[in-house]
Amino acid sequence: CSNLKSVSIPNTVTIIGHDAFAWSSLESVKIPNSVTSLGEYAFAFGQELTSVSIGSGLKDIPDYAFAYCYMLEDVIINEGVNTIGEYAFSECSAIENIVIPDSVTKIKSHAFYDMYCLENLTLGNNLATIGDKAFGLTPIKTIKIPASVTYISRNAFDYCYNLSSINVDEGNQFYA
Repeated sequence: CSNLKSVSIPNTVTIIGHDAFAWSSLESVKIPNSVTSLGEYAFAFGQELTSVSIGSGLKDIPDYAFAYCYMLEDVIINEGVNTIGEYAFSECSAIENIVIPDSVTKIKSHAFYDMYCLENLTLGNNLATIGDKAFGLTPIKTIKIPASVTYISRNAFDYCYNLSSINVDEGNQFYA
């Protein structure tokens, strides 16, 4: 798929398989609301991928789904996604901002690991679990932990050398 620059995923598609567009030259992807299953590595290693919009039909972003997409800048994760898998966006080094919707309850290990441009992070209000090194090796400066968070891995923010402030919502019974 080295010459594939664009693809229109119709609303009749419900499954995008494992490695479906890995190593492609896609520049942008809009995953429609009809997609309910995405395979591991589905868009990984997309060297030209700059923008991704994930529809509300997808409940889980699988492991390594968008990993190593070094040019990826814009990611929209719509309401409906519940879990962000291991290494899902790892080493997507051009992303500066991530907004985690309220529907996400779990961010697995290394999900946003080694994203050296990620400075702004907004966590959804229903997030319960932040996994091992989920945001490790990122330049985030501040983080607000919502009241809903019940578990943060001891090294979820490992090697975040610019992290100077962690604000925990006063309603959080576990970390306040």
